[in-house]
Amino acid sequence: MRNGSSQTTRVTGLVSALFVSGSVAVTISIKPAWADEQSVIDTIAACNDAASLLEANDIDAALEEAAWCHEGLQQIKQTQALDIFPDAVDGFSGGDVINESALGMMLLTREYQQDAKSITVNLTVGGMAGLGGSLTELMNAFGGAVGAEGKKLRIQRRAVTDLSDSGSADFSVALRSGGLMSVTSTTVNAEDVIRFLREFPIAELDDALDK
Repeated sequence: MRNGSSQTTRVTGLVSALFVSGSVAVTISIKPAWADEQSVIDTIAACNDAASLLEANDIDAALEEAAWCHEGLQQIKQTQALDIFPDAVDGFSGGDVINESALGMMLLTREYQQDAKSITVNLTVGGMAGLGGSLTELMNAFGGAVGAEGKKLRIQRRAVTDLSDSGSADFSVALRSGGLMSVTSTTVNAEDVIRFLREFPIAELDDALDK
């Protein structure tokens, strides 16, 4: 993220800021657990700069700043998911959340363990979802849609595809927000992973990403 210019920021229980340019007014309200304060400040700066440059009729520079503004807002929105990954599900305890970002996409990974058993949850968000499309639509375009093969399930009103085989449990969840979630295990049978999925806050996580 780029360095920010000056702006007014007030931090209480939420990191909040209001920036106004002409008839445009945008409010950002983010819990500190979701995004660090500097990232919020930098995003506000980029959005403010884009509006100021537009008023000055410097369209090219405004577009550049608007791109930073959009990228920052997407990252803030996506990192909300970090606060929703539960620490424990169906007797399994979650390890550290691994957060990786590339090409406008973010991959969150958390492994849940119970004795010698483990279940890995991967959540991929961003990319085309930020451009009005979705990762599921992208896969459809290349003939590899979620749910193209495998048993179809309905869990928490989301489409789930069972891609498990004799050696591993593998489930893909198509989120309404445009993201993809995979839940896999080589030490837990498919039936128990389905039970894990039913306990995992899929709908809550999806709704947060879709706001």
